[in-house]
Amino acid sequence: MAGDQISPSMNEYDWLGEGAYFWESSPERALSYARLIKQYKRGQGSIKEPYVVGAVIDLGLCLNHTEEGALYPGTSFRQETHIQLCVREINCIKGYFRPLNVDGTLLQP
Repeated sequence: MAGDQISPSMNEYDWLGEGAYFWESSPERALSYARLIKQYKRGQGSIKEPYVVGAVIDLGLCLNHTEEGALYPGTSFRQETHIQLCVREINCIKGYFRPLNVDGTLLQP
């Protein structure tokens, strides 16, 4: 991770366009998605080893959109709801870190 840059995603299915994708406050969801991508060999170059990094991001101008569809009829609970960010200008990423579990241990040792 030291000195490495995040490569922008450039897949046809990238719904927010070309850029580096992040999940707000949800490294577990990001890891789950990376494992799914590896399993189905989806995306350019495919994922060899799913891994999650955290980032400090200067949001600037952004669009907030959450998934639709109630988990239970008549409720506001949503299944796999998350805020996904697509950073199109890599210089908006100010730093990287390794995410921690609630107990303070590394999400991925």
